[in-house]
Amino acid sequence: MKKSWMIINILVIAAVAALYILYFTGGRPVSKGENKQSENALNKGDFSKDIYYINFDTVLANYDMYIDLQDQLEKMAKTSEAELAAKDKAFQKEVADYQQQMQKGLLLRSEAQEREQQLATIQQQLLKLQENLRLDLTEQQLVANRKVLDSIMKYLSEIQHQYNYKIVLGTQFGGGVLYADEELDITQRVIKGLNEKYKKNRTEKKEK
Repeated sequence: MKKSWMIINILVIAAVAALYILYFTGGRPVSKGENKQSENALNKGDFSKDIYYINFDTVLANYDMYIDLQDQLEKMAKTSEAELAAKDKAFQKEVADYQQQMQKGLLLRSEAQEREQQLATIQQQLLKLQENLRLDLTEQQLVANRKVLDSIMKYLSEIQHQYNYKIVLGTQFGGGVLYADEELDITQRVIKGLNEKYKKNRTEKKEK
């Protein structure tokens, strides 16, 4: 019986760790404002190119919508961790009480069997809770990423007439684009426009 509780403890501790690992491996860029590029050609009004690009990592690191969503996910992860930790603490107390009663011979065999079944049920509930929290955070992360990507794509469509581009590439470290002339880089312009639009939308929602 003691060995089974050790296994349960390991699983619950791993579950708590998984909640934070899930968040911190969600793809958040490490440094804000990295990879800033020169926009000399764009500042001169040279919008004659068919292809431009944005550094996707830099956009995410500086896009207020993405930052806000990641902050929300972090709060959710902390709440989930606290919930799981509280339930685990209560479970550990019940296990300790059961073991003490067994050592003192205070339980009938029928009572011990009943307690073991109760503890096994709680164990399954904890494991199910851990899995549900993991799946929920994963889903929340995927939806948040899709919302951000959708907003970027919509914005690029809205400003197409300003640049007359036919293609906008998304570059990132280790991605498919290994070199691109910085004269084609519209990252900072896109970040500025995205944040202005996001701020405007937030203001309009608050006023409703």
